[in-house]
Order: sequence, then C-alpha cells, then structure tokens
Amino acid sequence: MRFKIENQGFNIQKNSGLNLEHAYSTGVDTMKSFYYLLQIAHLFLQMLEMGSLLRQLARQYDSTPMRLFGSLKNIAQRLLECFRYFHLEAEVFDPTEQFQIRLADST
Repeated sequence: MRFKIENQGFNIQKNSGLNLEHAYSTGVDTMKSFYYLLQIAHLFLQMLEMGSLLRQLARQYDSTPMRLFGSLKNIAQRLLECFRYFHLEAEVFDPTEQFQIRLADST
C-alpha cells in the first residue's frame, strides 16, 4: 500500500505539469532545491484538490473539481489569477486574528 501511495505521488509530480524530470541544472544543491520546491507545490495542489471549499464549489455546479476546471494546472492558474487581480482589504491580514487550517481525511 505504501509503495502505491509513494509511486502515485511520484507519478503525479512527473506527469502533471510539475516537470519533475526536466533537468534545470547540473548542480546537486540546485536540483535538491528545485525538488523541495516541487514537493511544496505538490503539497499545495493536493490541499487545494482535496480541500472542502473546492468540493463545495463543484457541488454547487453539480460537478467535480476536475470536471469543473479540467486539470490541476488549470486550478492553480485560476488561483494565481485570483491572487493577481483580487484586491483584499488590509483588515483581512490582521495579525491579531487567529485562524486554523484543518486537514480532514474523510471525503
């Protein structure tokens, strides 16, 4: 079971547009840094894909997140566009406010 999980994650990193197999450098430290950043990007994509907010949005349109957006790359692109063009007021970033991020393993 562990092999399946690890192999599936590696396969996604290699074939989903994250470009794991592309050699950006021959330097060992540079390649390690790239892989760490790729791991972080994959983690964000998994949290986005499995998060309840995206599922709720898809449910409103009687769909699934993948059918609604087409691919993880499209979801990430839409999120980037939101960060670029959506103005948030300063109160949103109030450091005295506390919040929680919860990860649920149920679907």
